[in-house]
Amino acid sequence: MTPVATPPPVATPPPEATPSVATPAARKAVRTDTLLGGAAFLLGLTLLQRVVGLGRSTLFCGMLSPTELGQWELAYSFLLLMTPIAALGLPASLGRYAEFYRRRQQLRSYVRATVVATLISGTLLSAAMLVFRDLFARWVFGSAEFSHLITWMAFAAWAMAVMALVAKFFTAMRLQRYASLVNFLYSIAFATVGVVLLATWQTAAVSVIAAHLVAVVASCLLASSWIRRYADAMAPDVSPAAPKELWAKVAPFALGIWVSNGLGNVLSLVDRYMIVHYSGESPNDALALVGQYHGARIVPTMMMQVAIMSAGMFLPYLSRDWESGHKRRVGEQLDFYIRLCSLGYFAVATGFLVVGPWLYGVAFGDKFGPGLVILGLALAQASLYGVLCVGKLYLWCMERVWLVSFAMVASIGANIALNLWLLPRYGLYGAALSSAAAMLLMVAAIQGVSAICGVRYRRATWALAGAPLVLAAGAYAAATLLAVFAVLVFATTFVFDQEEKQKMSQALQRAASRWNWNR
Repeated sequence: MTPVATPPPVATPPPEATPSVATPAARKAVRTDTLLGGAAFLLGLTLLQRVVGLGRSTLFCGMLSPTELGQWELAYSFLLLMTPIAALGLPASLGRYAEFYRRRQQLRSYVRATVVATLISGTLLSAAMLVFRDLFARWVFGSAEFSHLITWMAFAAWAMAVMALVAKFFTAMRLQRYASLVNFLYSIAFATVGVVLLATWQTAAVSVIAAHLVAVVASCLLASSWIRRYADAMAPDVSPAAPKELWAKVAPFALGIWVSNGLGNVLSLVDRYMIVHYSGESPNDALALVGQYHGARIVPTMMMQVAIMSAGMFLPYLSRDWESGHKRRVGEQLDFYIRLCSLGYFAVATGFLVVGPWLYGVAFGDKFGPGLVILGLALAQASLYGVLCVGKLYLWCMERVWLVSFAMVASIGANIALNLWLLPRYGLYGAALSSAAAMLLMVAAIQGVSAICGVRYRRATWALAGAPLVLAAGAYAAATLLAVFAVLVFATTFVFDQEEKQKMSQALQRAASRWNWNR
């Protein structure tokens, strides 16, 4: 490997290189969030967003048949798969390299190159979906008769790539409040437009896909003014980053993220596509099974989305410490984040498992009875995914994304093999069990590799990371274990030591007294 030359000390920029921040708008733009402040804003809006999302999902489940719901589930899952492909992994690299180029006063040229490359790649992919929509329809839905849905999905894929770029930009700039607002605005718009279209246009999956497209575009347009405000206050580059050196630095990591995200989405889609292609049912009956599976994953999917956002918020702060040379601190922070997130996800999953009978019996009108049977496994998979999202960040900081990809390939192989064995025997339960087991394998692999690379995990970290397995045993077992963890948190130092408790208490007090929502 060619050694990377150490950059010379950055001198104080001349007056013309210093951004002029004379207006209140510019001053607001350059105020970055603290980690706790961003987390508090993320948590607050996420709670509101999930309430909206749960209400939206309940309405959609009530208005759509299981077959139409299955079409939407496959369409949205495919869009989640195509978004990182369309973006080439470049938006995710912003969180890793924004600090690197900020320190070298080349942030503008780096962001500009990322935006241009993302827009070009997204356009090419969307054009391919339009040209070969019959082929994509057979791939996604098992029949070319659904090609009209691919047309809507092609535009949605491009819009989602742009939205991912917008959200990752705000997160990388440590402006989590704006990233949270983008997602919140999307959730509100999607729920509103979706219900209107289902009620006034077609009670079919095409209305939901169209509403999704409108919501993504609307949230990006609303965010454009915030982007301009921050861009105007961003310090000019002392000298633009040379394209050759920039892509030599960023491309390997972005390619690794691209492969890793693609594999991660394949992993999350394996169960549904195995149901479509290997359940032995007709296309419509298979779509109905996928609709039942979607009903079981409404809450788990929300948890996984929160996990992705939380991990994306942590990365810029870990990257800042890594670039400052505090690599041991990165490992310590990662260990703490895993304990904190694992406990939070397990508590949320246990709560939803307790109210599951009411949710599926009253809110969903007993339409998704089979979903209740696999709810514990679906929640276990979502909680394990939350651990994975945080655990892989150390390898990202090391720029060893390919290690994550290897773990995902092994997990995908295990998922396919288990589905081929369990799906014909146990139906939806077999698909859910296969996915949960594959996720457990990947979490164990990532945690093990991170430990080999230098992260010193506490015993409590391993215990909390494995706690989601108890969710498969039912609500009583999960609630009992949660009570045990609560005692350990408040009465002992097994989960959090005294220093961590004191820091969390002080940080929460500062956040409560100083946080100004109008800043």
